[in-house]
Amino acid sequence: MSRDEAISDDGLGRAWIGVGVPILGLTLIIILLAIATLAGFAREQDRTYAQSSERLIAGSTEARSQTLAALALDYANWSAAYQNITMVWNPEWVADNFYSSTVDGMIVFRADGTVRYAWFSDDYADERSNVQTATVIAARAVPNLRRLASATTPEGTVTRTLTRLSGRLVVIAVAAVTPEDDQVQPANGGDYLAVVDVVESERLSQVGAALDLETLQFVTPVGGLDEDTL
Repeated sequence: MSRDEAISDDGLGRAWIGVGVPILGLTLIIILLAIATLAGFAREQDRTYAQSSERLIAGSTEARSQTLAALALDYANWSAAYQNITMVWNPEWVADNFYSSTVDGMIVFRADGTVRYAWFSDDYADERSNVQTATVIAARAVPNLRRLASATTPEGTVTRTLTRLSGRLVVIAVAAVTPEDDQVQPANGGDYLAVVDVVESERLSQVGAALDLETLQFVTPVGGLDEDTL
C-alpha cells in the first residue's frame, strides 16, 4: 500500500503518521545541551536516590527523543514529500500534509537556514517566531547536517538535538527530505524537516514534585558538552 493510500484509508486526510510511532504522555527532555540539576540532596545526603532519579529522567527523555526521530523520519523519508518539497515546491501540498497532533511544531528549512514552511500548534501561535528561530539555529548546528541526505539507510537520514529557550527545553529531531527508495540519491539536496517539542517549566515542576524533589531544572554542564552527553 502506498503512503497516499494509507492516508486515504485511515481517514486523516492530512498528516501521515507512521505505524508504530508511540504517543507518549508527560516526558522530560534532556539530550545534548542540558543536564538535570537535582537540588535538595545535599541536605538529605541521598546520592543513590539522586542517581536513580537522574536515570529515570534520562530514560523517559530518550524514549521521547526517539519518538520524535521516528516521526520526523516518517514525514521526511516519503517519496510524495520529496516530490512536493525538493523536486518542486508545492506549498498547498505541504500545508495539507505537514502537521501533527503529537508535537509542538514542524519546520521545513534549507541548509542555509531559509525557512520554507512552519507549522506550530495553537499553544505556540503567539511565539512561533522565537521557537522557529531557536529550532533552526540548533538544527543547522547539527554535525554533518548536509550528509544526512546521503546516508545509506533511512535511519541514517535523521538525527536529534536540543536547545533552550527562555528557561524551557526544546527537543528537536532533524531529518533530510529523501525518497523512500534508499537506492535513489536526492537530486537536489538541502531540504530538511525539524520536528519540535517544547518542555515548559510547569512540566519540570510536575516531574520534580512527583519525585519529591524541591527543585528540578536543567543547566548547561561545566566544561561544555560532548557526544557522550546524549
